[in-house]
Amino acid sequence: KKLSKETKAKISKALKGRSSPMKGLHHTEESKAKISSKITGIKKPSINYSIEMKKRWNNEKYKVNMIEKNLGNKNPNFGKHWYTNGITNILSFEQPNGFKKGRIKV
Repeated sequence: KKLSKETKAKISKALKGRSSPMKGLHHTEESKAKISSKITGIKKPSINYSIEMKKRWNNEKYKVNMIEKNLGNKNPNFGKHWYTNGITNILSFEQPNGFKKGRIKV
């Protein structure tokens, strides 16, 4: 779509004094200070996060604790299985009548 010279002139006049039409209005020094104070209060993730996680997982005590937490009788779903009748899915310890083991997308 091409713009007429008149339209281009109106746009140019409206944007005069701005450094870039994409940046919009400039912030005052006061508003810049408020924004930076809010940003500095946010905790940023560590740069070495993956290294820290590897060290943590290589620690036997941590590994055993996580496995115990997620497996065995401490897990509320331990021993439960999905059953379906072709229409609905049920997570249960025992197979209900008319259901077979498995799960379908509903």
